[in-house]
Amino acid sequence: MLICQHMSELPLRIFVVISNKRNMRGYRNKRAERMGSKQWFYNWMSRLLIERVSDYCHRRADQEGLNRRHVKFVFSKADGHSYSQTKAYYEYLRHQTSGNMTVLRKRVPSIDVLSFQLVEEFPHYKRAGLQYADIVAGAFYQAVDNLDTGPCNPSYAIALSDRIAWDKDRNRKDYGVALQPSQYWRIPMGEDQREIFRHYGYSFRRW
Repeated sequence: MLICQHMSELPLRIFVVISNKRNMRGYRNKRAERMGSKQWFYNWMSRLLIERVSDYCHRRADQEGLNRRHVKFVFSKADGHSYSQTKAYYEYLRHQTSGNMTVLRKRVPSIDVLSFQLVEEFPHYKRAGLQYADIVAGAFYQAVDNLDTGPCNPSYAIALSDRIAWDKDRNRKDYGVALQPSQYWRIPMGEDQREIFRHYGYSFRRW
């Protein structure tokens, strides 16, 4: 809890994408398969982060009258993961966005602040920022897991509230905290698991 409280006082913004993998069993995305990548799900989840991070940085630069700056993405190096495939996917995504050819239109990356050459990977112990990312991931895992770690404990993730990013309308739902799949009300979760998402603006009633 102390480290989460410490992070809540730092000048940073947090973005979290949480996926429910139980409903991925047997699922195929033929469009993604045509890309020839073996890590399309990882690339897809990182794309959701790119959309939100780039939008936030673009708005922040405009609000403060800053010259446009590029975002650097630093990944925690993991065995079996090809970051060259990730970089190739980002380049493809840049091409889609600049040509207005993205399949999904709800959000698109803000290419003005993106340089897809600025993608690096390091072992997590070599970068403090990656260790902070591990802390955030652990906090939200504690909030939704009721099997491996015992009863859900949302207190760590709630302690990070002041640092969770918000959109232009000051909403953190589906922005600073994004739950996948998008029809989140169909995800088989208990009320204890839903608590943290309600805290960040989710309602599990289908209107």
